[in-house]
Amino acid sequence: MIDFQKFTQHLPHFLAFSTLEGLITLLIFLLIPRETGVRGVMGYSPSRLLMMGGVLFSVLLFGGLWLATRRTQNPLVRVVRFWEQHWILWGMIVVALVVCMGLLFFLLQWRFIASDEFLSAYLTRLTPVVGFLLLVFAQAIGLVLSALALPQEKKTLLYFIFGILMLLPWLLIGEYYLSNARFPTYYVAEKYSATLNQIYPLAIFAFAVYTQSLFRELPFRKNKRVRTAITLLILGLSGWIYYQAASSHAVLMNADFLRSDQSVYMEIAQDVYESGFTYLGTRNQTPLIPFIQAAFYRPEMSNAEFFAVGKQVNIALSLIFLGILFVLLGRYLSWHRSLTLWLIVAFALFIFKAGYFTAELTYYFLSFLSFLGMAEMLLKPSKKIGLVTGIVTALAYYTKASILPAVGLFVALFVVKELANWYVSRRNMPEFLWKRTIAVAQVWQSLLLLLGSLTIVLAPYLIENKAIFGHFLYNQNSTFFIWYDDFYVAKADSELYGFGKQWPDLLPDELPSLQKYIYEHTFAEIVERFRYGILVQRNHIINSYTPVNFPLLFFAAAGFATLLNWESFKNLFRRYFFMFPFFIFFLLGYLILFSWYAPIAGGPRFLYGLFLPFVFSLYWLIEKLNFAENRWQFFGVYLTSDGAIRVFDMILFALMMAQIYTIVVLKLPFGYFGS
Repeated sequence: MIDFQKFTQHLPHFLAFSTLEGLITLLIFLLIPRETGVRGVMGYSPSRLLMMGGVLFSVLLFGGLWLATRRTQNPLVRVVRFWEQHWILWGMIVVALVVCMGLLFFLLQWRFIASDEFLSAYLTRLTPVVGFLLLVFAQAIGLVLSALALPQEKKTLLYFIFGILMLLPWLLIGEYYLSNARFPTYYVAEKYSATLNQIYPLAIFAFAVYTQSLFRELPFRKNKRVRTAITLLILGLSGWIYYQAASSHAVLMNADFLRSDQSVYMEIAQDVYESGFTYLGTRNQTPLIPFIQAAFYRPEMSNAEFFAVGKQVNIALSLIFLGILFVLLGRYLSWHRSLTLWLIVAFALFIFKAGYFTAELTYYFLSFLSFLGMAEMLLKPSKKIGLVTGIVTALAYYTKASILPAVGLFVALFVVKELANWYVSRRNMPEFLWKRTIAVAQVWQSLLLLLGSLTIVLAPYLIENKAIFGHFLYNQNSTFFIWYDDFYVAKADSELYGFGKQWPDLLPDELPSLQKYIYEHTFAEIVERFRYGILVQRNHIINSYTPVNFPLLFFAAAGFATLLNWESFKNLFRRYFFMFPFFIFFLLGYLILFSWYAPIAGGPRFLYGLFLPFVFSLYWLIEKLNFAENRWQFFGVYLTSDGAIRVFDMILFALMMAQIYTIVVLKLPFGYFGS
């Protein structure tokens, strides 16, 4: 409970400081101008003399007790021993807390906002007393906390909570003082919003850094039940903030369904409903999102009503995706990192796309699951993973056809990997070749299961493609639009030749194609198109939705971690050899495709499809590196790579906590993020 030996050691300091503060308070009383026309002693009013007498009594009391502690036999030790056996000490502390906090709030708010001149003058003289009492009270609590027989981290937590309680009344008084109004406090936000919007994120950042550094040291951090409760609390609160902010943004900033292809998705969903869920779209927008939205459509709905319902459906879908995502992240990352990455994905990506009648969020989620499944197949293939990955990849294709290049890359790397393994086994272990043959057969079965499930799920769509357009993988964008230099020309030709209804009635050399594009363009024009597209992607990379560019921050941290742990990285590279080319070619391949497609559609929505695979892969790399290997000494201080990455984790989490305020309060209410 209380270490009374420490209590008696620290007690003289408390008494000395309280005596000094009482003398300063008396000096302040003497410096306050005397009242005119008052016949009190030396021109001081009776009320001021009474308060000065009370402070003087406190000075004599604290000073006398301090002198007593200087004696060889301290008489206060017996008093302390009496308190050691009784609960009266804690009762006095609680009562003093309530009285002082209430007195401080009540008197100081009058002091700063009182309009009556006499009352203001009276409270000017009372304020030093309140300040003196507050200091004495704070020091008394500090004295008790210093003597508590608790671990230092718990003491720090108590100090922090007490500090917040002590600051709270002053912050409230400051709000009243700045706003020049008694109630309500929203006058402050209206009048001083620019200043407060800069201060609040910094305060949240500092709070997050502090609590994390403290939490890492607390004994209950490894208690699964406590950790689960904390996780559910954070997820629940974050989910509520996310839903409220996304719903508000959907109403305030996304009120026009004619923007960002939203009306097109609405029309397709209506056609899907009217066809009895048999219509598969125009091969520009793929059918998964229209099918989901059609389930919530009713013929009596107006466009505005269906638009409002569709936005809410997309927000609900995003929350479901985030829930699944948190569970998945927990399989690959530590608890702290999975929670941090989840918050980043939720508030640096999903929340900006949730309140729209579009397919982006669903594609981001499904394409990430597909990426994850393909990576698992390269690492440790199995029939179960192959089956699930094939189905998820098919659903991603039904959302956007952009997933196909990733499938091609995966199949190529998978084949090369297994052939290389077969060759090495054949040369080095010929006596076990038959066992390796069985293992290889099972591996190839997993690949065939992936491709088979992908094909079966896509079969209705592919068969209709072949019947109407003559090609299984027909899509307006990847078949024709990609070979145009201008979106409006491509759109005009689509309406003229019916790209979405049939194969265009054109001669082969008149159809938009790679051969036709190369024939009609010079090498310099092709290079210029790439240059323009790369500049567009660079701008999207630099100018993220959030003030903090989290993908670049992850990239810098992963590079720093790799340099600190080069030997560990080399071991990791050998162990997961084919994961690295998959990640690199996946990113570079899509960057090249997006750069080429930029003249047709150059918005950031394409690039943000790489957000999740990118930040997850880098965080996974940081997680896998062995940071316990390196240790340096600078000027007598030991530094470790593990400590450096822990600091990064703390700062990253704190940045995201601060960004939540910035995004919800400053970004979402004033920006449009549908394009």
